Amino acid sequence: MLKNFKTQQKLAHNLLMDMKNNFDPSAVIAGGAPRNWDHNILANDIDIFMNESYLEKFQKDTKLSLVDNNRYSGKIESLDVDVTFVNRNPIKVIDYFTPSISQIYYDGVNTIKSELKESLDEKMCIAVNGQDDYNRKIVNRFASDYKIIFPYTTPYFIIETEVWHWPQGDKATLIASNISENDAKDLIHSLRRK
Repeated sequence: MLKNFKTQQKLAHNLLMDMKNNFDPSAVIAGGAPRNWDHNILANDIDIFMNESYLEKFQKDTKLSLVDNNRYSGKIESLDVDVTFVNRNPIKVIDYFTPSISQIYYDGVNTIKSELKESLDEKMCIAVNGQDDYNRKIVNRFASDYKIIFPYTTPYFIIETEVWHWPQGDKATLIASNISENDAKDLIHSLRRK
């Protein structure tokens, strides 16, 4: 069992490079692993995302087990690995992850955070649908490190002087900045009436 996140990162990097070289050059590791590495802790597993156009080629060569139509799972060199095929550029999957702390990916060279995650103070985390099990688990794991923010009124939320729109299953967009809290609430109420 791995005890050092740097060793895990190196193994995951090598695996990602193999996936990029043999299957999808745009493959990424996204979500939990780069989030945990960003906090200097081990990841539970490695989630690799590839475009579905590479699924057939992957199916011919993989030793991972089919979990459902587009996801494979198994162990590769002491790493628990999930490979998921998506119908978009793999880097776009992070825009749909909740909570916001998980909107991060590693492309083999850089660790990239979503526009939403980048705009947040490093000690803030947006938890959309905070009642579901995954959000609750992540929020509890990082609650001592982060201020958890729930939307003011779904799908809108206020972060200091910004108003964001984050519909479930879609990318968050900044709709107003440098706005007072009262003006932000008025704006949200007017948008919800439309």
